[in-house]
Amino acid sequence: MVYFTKTTYSRRNFTALSSTDSIQAALSHVSSVSLANCKFQELKEWEQKLENTLSQVRSSKEERALELQKKLDRQVEEQNELKLCVICLANEKRILCLPCRHLCLCETCAYRQEVTKCPICRLEIAEVLAVYS
Repeated sequence: MVYFTKTTYSRRNFTALSSTDSIQAALSHVSSVSLANCKFQELKEWEQKLENTLSQVRSSKEERALELQKKLDRQVEEQNELKLCVICLANEKRILCLPCRHLCLCETCAYRQEVTKCPICRLEIAEVLAVYS
């Protein structure tokens, strides 16, 4: 798992903010200056600055989208792991231990002779109940 530190996030945030600031500054300058009065070379320079800034914004957006996708993938994986039997970690939990009511076993593990106590609380299992969702 890859976690981003506060410093990394802050740097990324600062870059995004400075890109936003530079876009806003460029737009405010362009809107305050009559483009009709600008020289051709000045217009080319402004166009290049705006394209560079737009490229930075797109890059930041793509990085952020990738981070969010990775985070979502991790959360989905964690949720899937929560559904697995606590003994074999291979099959889905379907058996409720009574009297403690922990839903923690798959059918295969629940009916093994060695499993006499709830793996969560260690209370003696009096009965098991199949649960389907």
